[in-house]
Order: sequence, then structure tokens, then C-alpha cells
Amino acid sequence: MKDLSVLNYSPKFKRKGFTALLCGVGNEGTADVFIKFLTTRNPKAKIIIIDLGKERIENVNKLVKEKHSSLDIFVKQINALSLQKIIKNGTIDWIEKDGFLEFFDKKSLSKMLFVWRQILNDEGFITTRIPVYRN
Repeated sequence: MKDLSVLNYSPKFKRKGFTALLCGVGNEGTADVFIKFLTTRNPKAKIIIIDLGKERIENVNKLVKEKHSSLDIFVKQINALSLQKIIKNGTIDWIEKDGFLEFFDKKSLSKMLFVWRQILNDEGFITTRIPVYRN
């Protein structure tokens, strides 16, 4: 978020209907931090959490049911390259991805960026905390 302020960009977290996508969750700890971060800024935000891993999605579903059942959270096991099957174009305000370059070859990365651009609205933004690992 600090990088966005350097760019003189101020996310409109409080906007009615704000929708965020956590694209690849890693684990329920990551999901919990993301949910808390966003809902302290907008308790009515819609949150979509996806990952390819079945066990990760099962754990996040359990977390959501136990701690965040009153929130508008949708959890889905899906390949990120297929997001347009579940998300309409232009409906996402924020995409967060905790590292992603290591998961894609050059062709797939181009497709991923195209998909993200399609689902983001015109004022939408993407953040990533760990852009690449040593491998």
C-alpha cells in the first residue's frame, strides 16, 4: 500500500460494492490477514479467495465459517487462468497476489496479466508482496 501512495494513488476501500480478490491464498493465515486488513477499511467489502490447492481451500473455508461467517466471502478452488469463469469483467477493485512470477512460464504469465486486466475495473489495482523468489 505504501507503493500506491508513492504513485499518488489512493485506493477507494470504502466505496460501496468494493470487491477484492486474493489470487492464490497460500494458507489460512494469509487469508485471515487479508480479510482483517480489508474489513477494517470496509466491513461490507466483497472478498473472493481462490487457489488451485484443494487442501488450502478447505482450510480457508473452515476459517471463513469459524471466524468470518457474517462477511461476504466467496472461496473457490480454481486455476487463476480461469477466473473469467467465475468473475465478470470489470468487477474487481483490488487483486492481491503474494508472489506469482515463480508459478507461471512466460506464455502463462502473459495470459494471467490479460485475465487480471479484464476482471479489474478501470480504477482497480494489483498488489503483490513477494514478486519473486531465488528459484
